[in-house]
Amino acid sequence: MKPSTISILRPAFITSTLKLGGASTFLLNIAKGLSNKKIQFLVCSMDSNHQMKKDFKLIEKNVVLFDEKENIFEDRVGHLYKRLKEFNPTHVVSTLGAASFEILRYLPSGVGRIAIIQSDDPGPYQCVKLYKKYLQAIGGVSKTIQEKLKNFPEIQKIPIGDVRYGVQGNRNKNKLGSKHLKILYCGRIVEEQKRIFLLPIILKGLDKAGLKYELTMAGGGKELREMRRLLKPWVKQKKVFITGPINQKAVSRLMSKHDVFLLFSDYEGLPISLLEALAHGLLPVVSDLGREFREIIKGTGGHVVDPRKPQNYAKAILKITKDSYKLLKYKRLCQTKWGAEYSLEAMTRRWITFLNSVPTQNLTWKEWDASPRTPAPVTMAVPATDFTSAI
Repeated sequence: MKPSTISILRPAFITSTLKLGGASTFLLNIAKGLSNKKIQFLVCSMDSNHQMKKDFKLIEKNVVLFDEKENIFEDRVGHLYKRLKEFNPTHVVSTLGAASFEILRYLPSGVGRIAIIQSDDPGPYQCVKLYKKYLQAIGGVSKTIQEKLKNFPEIQKIPIGDVRYGVQGNRNKNKLGSKHLKILYCGRIVEEQKRIFLLPIILKGLDKAGLKYELTMAGGGKELREMRRLLKPWVKQKKVFITGPINQKAVSRLMSKHDVFLLFSDYEGLPISLLEALAHGLLPVVSDLGREFREIIKGTGGHVVDPRKPQNYAKAILKITKDSYKLLKYKRLCQTKWGAEYSLEAMTRRWITFLNSVPTQNLTWKEWDASPRTPAPVTMAVPATDFTSAI
């Protein structure tokens, strides 16, 4: 791929929504990284749902929402094109959902057209295949996703870029401040993908072993009410604490007070919460979802668990508790692993390299007609087109 002829990068990121979750957290993180490098950017959402508004406050002038309650999709597309023309981006990046891919269809010549895949499940891959003729490059947020993209015959001619996630670090010193092992689940409270109903089974395993622990379940989702009911016995014993939905600052505060990060999903892309846990020195106990997960966990003192054997999550946690001195040592190793590959600085460098590899030349934004020209979407024939599983 020929390098960009544009010396100053001005990327615009398009998403279907800014709901609370990993896909929105990614946009917040890359915005911070680009700001640190003095690179101008724009974030546009095709709906008005902005559950992370407080987190985005410092960059809110760079965020544009289009209200789905006041405007039909075609009108929002028209408003977005006008905003893009005002911003004059070098690259437009589809980040989440079929609606964000649709925007790539009518951009002027010379603009870099990019899509990124944030979840390792069929929906996003199908979307890339449908919109392949409008893509100059595709980024994968994990090595697993990148490898799968390279193996699809339909898109083998499209370059695949490394845009693995990165997160900010934590300055707090590692310490063990309690006689109880502090365990954190931080994510969506849903059964699909996250398998949240396994949590009571894991807790029973810890209780049977006589472990002194405190577990915090942080996050929101459609199963939150049911989980409050199921976890009531542990809440009464003050073994479990439930926060409900929390913002990014609260996530950081919580992680700084815990020892172990627990994730028992049956599929993932590259969970931002796992990287945040490493940055804060939490030992991960996570599902074994492939080689990349094993590489991330290797050398941290954490454990990967066969997702087909739920009882082994508790066993993995118990292994961690055997030596408190080693626990402190492993917490430092977690932060070392984060700093080497998954820091905000590392991610930003990857993105700058990726953007500069995508050709952009002879931009024609000034002459371009920004009025909407939206026929039936390419994905109309495909069920469940709004792929939001990265959230």
